[in-house]
Amino acid sequence: MRGVFRGGRARSGRGAAGVTLIELIFVIVIIGILATIVVSKYSSNLPKAKIAATKQNLQELRTALELYFAENGAYPTASTLVELTSDANSKVFIRKIPQERITPSTAIANSLTGAGGWYYNSSTNAVQPNLSGNDAEGDAYSGY
Repeated sequence: MRGVFRGGRARSGRGAAGVTLIELIFVIVIIGILATIVVSKYSSNLPKAKIAATKQNLQELRTALELYFAENGAYPTASTLVELTSDANSKVFIRKIPQERITPSTAIANSLTGAGGWYYNSSTNAVQPNLSGNDAEGDAYSGY
């Protein structure tokens, strides 16, 4: 029985080294802390990404409107903007109406309701997100 107990720990005859439960718990706690940091960084950037995507999609929609105007000499009259995906001459100015990413919605409204999607004013030919208030960065949706 000599050599079996050293330093208060029981050892096998070959001197096998192993991981204790305390060491395993410690590693799991460190991994949990790192995962929490990564998730918090990701979740704080998500609203900013939605704002950026909405602004980009709005720019694509406005560009399609300008292309339609350049080709037809007038802006679309329908509040749905379906003419952008295929006009009377079967020309496509945008493959599909892009999504407003904050709500998210592709709906086109002819009155500003704040329900999400896009608001198209056919008398001024202006397009903006159909949202009221300010975004996560403090900018008014109407200023996009």
